[in-house]
Amino acid sequence: MEQNHLLGVKDEIEKELVDHILPFWKTHVVDEYGDGFHGYMFFDLSIDKESDKICILYSKILWSFSAAYRMYNHEDDVKVAERAYDYMIEHFLDKEYGGFYWSLDEDNGLAKDTHKHMYNQAFALYGITEFFKVTGNGDVLNLAKELFRVMEKHGADKKNGGYYESFTRDWEQDGDLRLRENDLHVAKTMKTHLLILQAYLNLYSVMEDEVVEDKLKALFDLLLEKGMNNETGHVTLFFDEKWGQESSRVVYGRDMEFSWIMTAAAQALDCEKRVEKMKNVTMSIVDTCIEEGIEDDGSLVHESVNGEVLDGARVWWVQSEAMVAFLNAYEVTGEEKYLTHFNNSWDYIRDYYVDPKHGEWYWQLTRDNEIDTSKPIVEPWKGPDHNSRACMEVIERVSRIVH
Repeated sequence: MEQNHLLGVKDEIEKELVDHILPFWKTHVVDEYGDGFHGYMFFDLSIDKESDKICILYSKILWSFSAAYRMYNHEDDVKVAERAYDYMIEHFLDKEYGGFYWSLDEDNGLAKDTHKHMYNQAFALYGITEFFKVTGNGDVLNLAKELFRVMEKHGADKKNGGYYESFTRDWEQDGDLRLRENDLHVAKTMKTHLLILQAYLNLYSVMEDEVVEDKLKALFDLLLEKGMNNETGHVTLFFDEKWGQESSRVVYGRDMEFSWIMTAAAQALDCEKRVEKMKNVTMSIVDTCIEEGIEDDGSLVHESVNGEVLDGARVWWVQSEAMVAFLNAYEVTGEEKYLTHFNNSWDYIRDYYVDPKHGEWYWQLTRDNEIDTSKPIVEPWKGPDHNSRACMEVIERVSRIVH
């Protein structure tokens, strides 16, 4: 792929981020009648005024707009980040037991679901550390340090390694470990651990503390050992307490996300051995996803079990992670085929996912690329993080490649 073409793709993606994705959230999702954000918007952008406030959405907004401000220095971006941070501290932060509540009641803004999901704590830490990069405020960094301490004190499995999924408000073991109703009730998940890795990476980037570094190294090594199935080329997603596999389900987007985030972790740790391991792992994962999940139009299917595709829908976050993973694979190997797949991935997103009327990306398309209008545009799991991060990653990576 010629450098001029790659620069052209970068310009298209940057325009999508700056002109469509970020403005959508600033224009439509900020609650002009309150101090937070709308928590649920249907496909037609009508607002579900009875939906609860969910912390995870605020963390996603906090990270996205902090990162956007660091990239573009636009004051309206940092104002959105400040709004998210202030709301989280005022309403979601448990000032008695530490950590962040899951949800608030829409009517009175009081804590409704006080469970302490580790996924929720990790996303809060991910957003708070990004916000510190913007503000340099010592109080923000102190909150990040305290949250890290709480996560390690209460969430870590000191016997078997890794972290438990969920706790009660006062950090007792929780009877229901699921984030959502359709999740598996398992002791540990790759989804949570991969997000903890990202949060700790972000914390390490602002304070090169030996304790954080040690935890980061231990988590990286654990995920590589327990998470990567070298026989199948896939990432194991669900585990029991002792890291036994609980399901053979494959989520291709999680595979792709694993490949590039673990690469970033190895590079951040400045460990040649880990970097070299991840080069081989990245090739294995991405090649397997290409073989099993990439369609002729450049899209990546969602899920399979034992090699059989069960969910052929195209999901926005899966395409986002695939785009970054392809570019990362090209960076670490230099093989042109990954650059071709990256280009095909962006072409697919641009042609099918972008809402030309409102901005943002559709949640889901059918296998025939028809828009699933039953899915909302905004809800706790449909935040601005996956696609905005993918765009920012591409912009930075292409700038490194073409110099």
